[in-house]
Amino acid sequence: WLYGDGESAGKGAFVEQLKELKETGDAIDGRFRAFEALPDAFSALRNAARECAAWAAAPDAKYKHISEDERTPVKAECDLIDAWIEEQKEAVKGAPKTKPPPLTADVVMQRRATLMEMCKNVMEKPRPAP
Repeated sequence: WLYGDGESAGKGAFVEQLKELKETGDAIDGRFRAFEALPDAFSALRNAARECAAWAAAPDAKYKHISEDERTPVKAECDLIDAWIEEQKEAVKGAPKTKPPPLTADVVMQRRATLMEMCKNVMEKPRPAP
């Protein structure tokens, strides 16, 4: 276009052509960034799950007032997250790069936030009065 019709075109034609090219390019760039962000998000979620699982299994004296029944859901959620991560990694691995990924880093980070909130609610349970 540039060396054909674009050679004698005005600024408006160039701006319009750039707009069309950006629409295509931005979609490609967005998919690329979405796929690139997932490994870091999976890593952050896995680290959070390990941290919560380690806490739930720790016999630390400052958490003795938290019963095993209260810790069990945290442990179970951590185990579920490990399986979920592997399942999602396979889905992403098999997804075509010409389409958006089956999930985004935001979804993974939301799952991490939910886990951390669950863990925090149990971990920060106040000690009973003596």
